[in-house]
Amino acid sequence: MMRWVWLPVLPFGVFACAWITGTLLDPNFRVGISMEVLAPPEAVYAVLSSVENYPQWRDDVIKVEADALNPEIFWIEHYKDGGETEFDAGGGHPSDKWEAHARRSNLPMVGTRTFLLVPMGNGSTRIAASEEGTVANPLARLKYRFVSGHAERLKTLLLDLRRRLAD
Repeated sequence: MMRWVWLPVLPFGVFACAWITGTLLDPNFRVGISMEVLAPPEAVYAVLSSVENYPQWRDDVIKVEADALNPEIFWIEHYKDGGETEFDAGGGHPSDKWEAHARRSNLPMVGTRTFLLVPMGNGSTRIAASEEGTVANPLARLKYRFVSGHAERLKTLLLDLRRRLAD
């Protein structure tokens, strides 16, 4: 009989342990990954800065709402999982850098995504991509740290970009 009393308490205990563990993790993160693509830096920059075309080559983006007057300055990405994030361009230069700032999101994190573009001399470009930001929700910190990490999402984006540039 006593077993049945504890059964409803068990999910709460698991949730509480997860929440406490998440609060102990640093809410700030920084990840980086690099990849070489067979395209010059200007071509890479052109694809990255054409945000309205993201749904055509990024597997996770289903729609982009871009500012009609300045689509490269402000946009909202809508994701397959139902999330959305508002971005603004942090600047850059067609030959060496593209940067975007996540301003607001219904996802549990905000931050900056940077792509440094390094010409390799053979017509290819080494892309050094990084993300840094904050994950406010302790359960999301736990998820990103141990289940589906920030680096994996960034790697997927670079693989999508490489595939787009190969077309």
